[in-house]
Amino acid sequence: MGGPFLNDLTPAILANAIPTQWEPKIRMDSARKAFWGKFVGKEGSDQPIIERMDFTNTPGSAVNIQITSQLLQEGQTGDTTLEGNEETITLGQISITPNTLRNAVAVNWRAKKQINFDIIMAIGDLLSTWIARRTDEDLFSSIVNSAVGSQLYAGAATSISTLGPATTFGVQEIMRGKAALQRQGALPIRTIVDGKQEIDWYGVVISEIDEYNLKLDSIWNTNQKDAGFRGDDNKIFTGCLGSYNGVYVYTHTSVKYSGRYGSYLRPEAGLTVALTSGSTTPISVGSNTNVNYTKFFPSSGTLLIDGEQIAYVGTSNTQLGTTSITRAQNGTTGAAHNVGALITANNLGRAIFFGAEIAARAWGMLPTRITDVRDYGYEQGIGIMAYYGQSVIQNSAGTLTPNFVLMNTYSPNPNSLI
Repeated sequence: MGGPFLNDLTPAILANAIPTQWEPKIRMDSARKAFWGKFVGKEGSDQPIIERMDFTNTPGSAVNIQITSQLLQEGQTGDTTLEGNEETITLGQISITPNTLRNAVAVNWRAKKQINFDIIMAIGDLLSTWIARRTDEDLFSSIVNSAVGSQLYAGAATSISTLGPATTFGVQEIMRGKAALQRQGALPIRTIVDGKQEIDWYGVVISEIDEYNLKLDSIWNTNQKDAGFRGDDNKIFTGCLGSYNGVYVYTHTSVKYSGRYGSYLRPEAGLTVALTSGSTTPISVGSNTNVNYTKFFPSSGTLLIDGEQIAYVGTSNTQLGTTSITRAQNGTTGAAHNVGALITANNLGRAIFFGAEIAARAWGMLPTRITDVRDYGYEQGIGIMAYYGQSVIQNSAGTLTPNFVLMNTYSPNPNSLI
């Protein structure tokens, strides 16, 4: 019978019950699950995400990541003296202050006798998924909300309000996104030598709805058929949907987590309190105030519920339109909406075109186990804590994020063009 169980009520027994490799497994699993995890490298690696680990740091102290400039001068010819005319490398420095990031799972005595090695490993799996989702969402948020990032619009649209059925994501958008990266001097994520020519390659990440629309593009389908793109021998291809015009296309799927919908690439929510046709009260999209159900939505804009457009201002964790709601916008008709109706930011989609060095990430401490026992052993917790931070990389003037471009698209559900 020898061996402690979690129904023994001491922190030491709880710690002994957790496998030695539990935290490393969580760290590796989170890197595997995260979308941006396959694009991480050290300083000088030319990966999209530059990562540095400085374990001497504590929360509140900065980690500095060096970014080098390209050589732009003409150089010297003939007998012209080079000494004194050398080009100076401009060192950009991204300063990131890691902050404490933690989460835990608590169980009370009713469940203790059922908790064993398998349950602890299952908790670890939940925590690794949470870390992967959190690091991904932080980076997507930094890109989407960057005040100095370049923005494009699909088709002939010139603003989010002018997006419509003719402005879905297709091969023309891929070509425009690549041209925008090249025009602002973005570093490629890969350079292929074809004969005597070097070809630069970039990436774009889209939502599953934009993927659906892309696959309706006959040019895309013909290109993929002819290219015969298959396999994942090269790390850069892992999870790749296909390629076109020197751009690898990746899909980041919007996933529903216990009533929480959407992603930064496609803001979504689910209606949790029915709306009457004339109601102007805030729109309820969740009940747990500790969960941010509106995380992916702008602070104001236009919602689409069924076929009705609704203007809103203000958000909280569980409501849209906390300041104001204006029904039946843009020629649509006010109507009643049932619980469970899908809410979008008026079918707004976002595609992120990227090269190398789009962001920097710093760890002051990798995810490490934390445990707690409370209320005379009635409740026990198993969790993870880390020191972590990340930021998009700007140019030396702080006026541009040169290595990524955000494109806004019209992203309707497949069963509707509204």
